[in-house]
Amino acid sequence: MKEYQNCYDIVSSMFGEDHPATLQYNSNLFDMYHSLKENKEENLAKCKKIIEKNLEISREAMGKESIH
Repeated sequence: MKEYQNCYDIVSSMFGEDHPATLQYNSNLFDMYHSLKENKEENLAKCKKIIEKNLEISREAMGKESIH
């Protein structure tokens, strides 16, 4: 778990939290939180935030009409 967060922290510190380079790392964090069995409600809330952030980044970087 720490490894995923560390990778995200490194990339976001290099490029910024809103850079498209963070999309994959956000997705990795989503997968991790989604697969955890404990604290399900808390983890689902984190997953929702990650999805919203990735959508925001994608729209800004690729335009609202993009399929990405």
